Amino acid sequence: MITRLAALISQSRPPEGPMVVGVTGMDTSGKSEMTTLLAQELERAGLSVQIVRLDDFHRTRSGEDGGSLADPVQFFDSTYDFERLRNEVLKPIRDEGQLEKTIICLDVLEDT
Repeated sequence: MITRLAALISQSRPPEGPMVVGVTGMDTSGKSEMTTLLAQELERAGLSVQIVRLDDFHRTRSGEDGGSLADPVQFFDSTYDFERLRNEVLKPIRDEGQLEKTIICLDVLEDT
């Protein structure tokens, strides 16, 4: 499956500039393991790969809005800083065709 997926990505990528591929799924479903295997396969095919994890864009507990988390959209919006992900990673990749940046990530244990 990983080989087929890597081939599809390779065939679908634009002739110039980067391509962003998203992997989604339930907690503990194997997203990280699959992403690592996929990255290795793409690198074997000669492509440059950088993995960016949504977990690196967690909000601090004090930054969460504390509302009802029954609604999945509200849960994700209050848990993750999508605006920061867009502004610091996705927009520069789209606008400049590359990204060289050190990202400050959440220290989960310290909540900072």
